[in-house]
Amino acid sequence: MTFPTPVPEIPVANVDKAAAYYINMLGFTFDWGDDQGGIAGISRGDFRLFITNRSFRESYGNIGPILFWFNLDSKAEVDELFAQWKAAQAKIVSELEDKP
Repeated sequence: MTFPTPVPEIPVANVDKAAAYYINMLGFTFDWGDDQGGIAGISRGDFRLFITNRSFRESYGNIGPILFWFNLDSKAEVDELFAQWKAAQAKIVSELEDKP
């Protein structure tokens, strides 16, 4: 049996506002959902995310932070994505740096 690609669930204060940020700043596509329902699905290419508000997460006992990694295929892809997000004025915590 082959498992599908996992879809991270990202906790947010407001699903509609978070979805707008991911779409307008990070180039994602809105797939479905809203803040009233507590969950939305967004995607960029084959990469999918769920964003959920506190009331949705509490009903399932999931209130902790979520961490995930983008495993891109090359340094060039990392540089390209960083440049796109920086040009969109996304909130970037730190500049890129090479690490061993």
